[in-house]
Amino acid sequence: MKKLAAVAVLALLTGCAGLESTESDDERFVYPPDESVPSERCISLASLDSTDVIDDRNVLFYMHGKAIYRNVLPRRCFGLERSDAFSFRTNARQLCNVDTITVLEPFGSGLEDGAVCRLGLFYPVSEAEVDAIKLEAKRIRELGL
Repeated sequence: MKKLAAVAVLALLTGCAGLESTESDDERFVYPPDESVPSERCISLASLDSTDVIDDRNVLFYMHGKAIYRNVLPRRCFGLERSDAFSFRTNARQLCNVDTITVLEPFGSGLEDGAVCRLGLFYPVSEAEVDAIKLEAKRIRELGL
């Protein structure tokens, strides 16, 4: 039993857990957020500075004042990573987990609406966590998963 637990811990530490071929595409794009940190349902649009698409499931929202939020979409948003661009519409002054984003696909000399995807919760992350998430995303791309 101890040997099995050690193997499981080693798999988690090396980032190999959760990448088996039996998992769906949605599950392959998840880097579990730290759920011990309280998440936010909404972020203020007035405080939003920029965004950074990590992959088809993860988007970073950079706020004025250095705060960073990671949004983990509930499902894979096809084309998001490839296009690296999205739009959103809201009547509120906030962007919330019930709102959607629309992937902007290159088409001719302009952009065309692509997939429409619902946002998830917003998790505060540090610069170190951002670096780790980006490194893991790069590793997954290199492995072709």
